[in-house]
Amino acid sequence: MELWARDGWIDLREANCGRWIDRLKAIHEEMLAIPAADTSSRFMRNRRFWDGARRIQPGKIVSWIVSVEEDGGRLKR
Repeated sequence: MELWARDGWIDLREANCGRWIDRLKAIHEEMLAIPAADTSSRFMRNRRFWDGARRIQPGKIVSWIVSVEEDGGRLKR
């Protein structure tokens, strides 16, 4: 089971739930740190991207994890 969890299985056991809570808090804080009036393309994951945090969007959360936690983001050049 540990191997499956490490290889991408979504581990919702009690010991790992804190990690998911921390991730969602980080996403929310990142979103709130962007000025509401900013409409530039400087920020990819703004309030509009997250739909104002009204709903959980698994694909967008996975993309955030890959970009932020796995350092898989691309730089705009």
